[in-house]
Amino acid sequence: MPYGDDITEGIPYVLSNPSGATNYSATGEAYDVAIAGLPFFLLNSDDSPYRRVTAQYRKQQIDQTREPGEQTLTGWWVRSQSSFHFGAGIKYFEPAQEESLRFQYTESKGIDIWTRGQATLLNDTASFYSGAAEAQLIGINDGTNDCIYVTDGTALKKITTGGTATTITQVGTASTIYSLTTDGSNYYFINGTTIHKGSVGATPADSIIYATSASRATIRYVKQRLIAAVGNVLYELDAAKSYSATITNAAVVAGTVTLTTSTPHGLVAGDTVTVIY
Repeated sequence: MPYGDDITEGIPYVLSNPSGATNYSATGEAYDVAIAGLPFFLLNSDDSPYRRVTAQYRKQQIDQTREPGEQTLTGWWVRSQSSFHFGAGIKYFEPAQEESLRFQYTESKGIDIWTRGQATLLNDTASFYSGAAEAQLIGINDGTNDCIYVTDGTALKKITTGGTATTITQVGTASTIYSLTTDGSNYYFINGTTIHKGSVGATPADSIIYATSASRATIRYVKQRLIAAVGNVLYELDAAKSYSATITNAAVVAGTVTLTTSTPHGLVAGDTVTVIY
């Protein structure tokens, strides 16, 4: 085999740190940089210059979304809104799922959002009546002014937006008003013994349209029908009736009632029947 150097020979010159050294130190060659004790030549030239720059933090992109400003910075998924007029009720905002979600939100308080593209504070409120009992309340226009009708125990009061209160006297024996409603032209309320009706005009006039007996009752005007729940029975009332009518003369919508007269179907007075509408 020929004489000469082979892989068993030692390196004639130290290319890195001396044995046992933990940090880079010059050993005769001027290295450009050392990383964790390991030296490097950068080999920079006119064609490949050495530069120090910050890593790119923003992607090059074009905003092609429906809402302006939804272009995304790295790590974020932006969603924009310009209106909230469809109201509250959504938990997650992803307008690509449904068109209506573009105009909704989760919840709010004291904000008027019903004008498209606008969000404003609601009007301030002020106390103008303090009652002694739990109240029933309806809002209505009496043909001239907006006003409210509010119950206060046995009293029924009409209060205008200006704060003027007028007490409406119950016809007959006054008792605690259980429930109050309106059809837009008249008010209706029910107490322990009677059902009342009165015009909501400038001069309300109270009258009794049904006699009844209840310790708890509710009355509502719904779908052009006057409905009263008395005890366990639901009645459809005739708003044109006079005081000569009793609640037992009203049409029963649902509930359990006891017949007072015999019927052509074999039922006799005293029988109990359940009516389901």
